[in-house]
Amino acid sequence: MKDTMVAEAVVKTLVAKKLGRASLALRQIWTSPEVIAATAEFSATPLTLPEGALGWAIDKVKSQADVEPLVRQLLAGTRAR
Repeated sequence: MKDTMVAEAVVKTLVAKKLGRASLALRQIWTSPEVIAATAEFSATPLTLPEGALGWAIDKVKSQADVEPLVRQLLAGTRAR
């Protein structure tokens, strides 16, 4: 979320109403060149798709351009090693 006040309200509502969990990520961290390079290197490793699988989550999930680096980082670990 771009607005810290909105993010704070979301977390407070989730806690107060016991609606679930939320995670917040600092844009400065997940957009750093070092983190993006590490994710790209990890994602570039060719792997065999498990039998019966339709595809890798990282290849199927689409996101808005401004959060794509974060989504790719989160899904990079979904590939089996």
